[in-house]
Amino acid sequence: MGATVPDGGTTAQVRARWGALPRRTRAALVFGGLVGLLTVWLGVIYAADLIAQSRVPVALSTHSAVRDYSSSGFAFAEGTWVIDGEAQAFPLQTTKIMCRKDSAECVIATAEVSFGKILQVNVSTLPISQWTTTQVVFADDSPGSCADYVYTLDLATKTANGVRHAKRGKDVAGIDCGGPASELRLNLTDGFKVAYKLRQDALPWFGRLAVAPLRLFAGD
Repeated sequence: MGATVPDGGTTAQVRARWGALPRRTRAALVFGGLVGLLTVWLGVIYAADLIAQSRVPVALSTHSAVRDYSSSGFAFAEGTWVIDGEAQAFPLQTTKIMCRKDSAECVIATAEVSFGKILQVNVSTLPISQWTTTQVVFADDSPGSCADYVYTLDLATKTANGVRHAKRGKDVAGIDCGGPASELRLNLTDGFKVAYKLRQDALPWFGRLAVAPLRLFAGD
C-alpha cells in the first residue's frame, strides 16, 4: 500500500488523479505554483531590503578620486574614509577635500550619519606641511582631541590615506586621554561599496537566505 497523503488518499491515488488531468491543466497548475513561489521569494527579498534600508538609511557616492591640479595650485580628493582592519563608529560618511598651495591649507568637509541617524556636517581647515610633485601632506592636531591625524594625498597613485595617532596623558586642552597609544590607518575609498556592504550585513537572517541563490549565481 502506498504512503498516505493529508487528504487520506495514497501516493498512488494522487498520482492517478494527477495523471487523469488534462495536460494543459497540469501545466497551468505547475506554472501557477512556480509563480506563487516566485512571488513569495521576491516578497521576502523586498521585506528584508526594507529592514536593511532602515538600518542603513542612506547610500553613498561612488566617487573616490584624487585630482592633481598642481600647475594651478590645487589638489582635490573625495570618497569615504575606512579604517584598515577596524570597524568604524560612523561608517556612513563621505568627505571632500580641497587643498590650495598659495594659502598652504586644505579644507575638509565631511558629512556623516551619527547617533540616532542624525546627519552632521563638519568642515575644518588644516595647514599643509608638505607639497611636492608627488604628494600633499596635512595634519589635524587640534587641542581637545585625543588623537592626531596626518593625511596624505598621493598625487602619483591618485589615492588618499591617513594615520591616526592616539594621545596619552593630558591633552593641551586639559582633557585626560588615558590608555595606551595606538595607531590606525585610513584610506579614502569608494563610498558606494562601503554602503553596499553595510546593507548586505544589515539584512535579517531570512533575507540572507533569500538572496543566497543570487549571490551563488553572481559568484559572490
